[in-house]
Amino acid sequence: MWKQKIADNLVSDSYIFIFVVINIAVLAVIYYCIVAEKREKRRNKGNEAQYDLKQNKGWASSMRKGLNISQSLYNGITSVFPLLGMFGTVKSLLNLPSLTEGDISAVQNSFFTALTSTAWGIIFAVIFKIIGSAIAPGIEDRRKELEREISGGTPQEEEDEE
Repeated sequence: MWKQKIADNLVSDSYIFIFVVINIAVLAVIYYCIVAEKREKRRNKGNEAQYDLKQNKGWASSMRKGLNISQSLYNGITSVFPLLGMFGTVKSLLNLPSLTEGDISAVQNSFFTALTSTAWGIIFAVIFKIIGSAIAPGIEDRRKELEREISGGTPQEEEDEE
């Protein structure tokens, strides 16, 4: 009985899981902008001209823009999760059958669905907020690196000046 209720609620809360998948995809873009591109640069040291951002300022600018958009999108989606939980709660309570109909199990199912959608919204909001806090310093460091490379200074020159 409980397994069926949980399966039904997973289907009814599928809109929340769609946002989870979207947020994970945005995290993958952020990961590429912060980490994977640097690894690729180290791996292909023989082709330094391709990765010399002083010569490819357009690419560095595009990387910075992609990082900014991805971070903004990630923060926006993360802040939407509690609202999605509340939406599920309201949607379930609007479908609440009348108590005069005498079907108490339908009322229980509506309340169970309402509470689980709220719980999913809170759970994913907390998880993605923690992840966002953990990756924020890396995003800021990468953004500063890209700014220096676009303006013509290298990270080494900037550190020597300080």
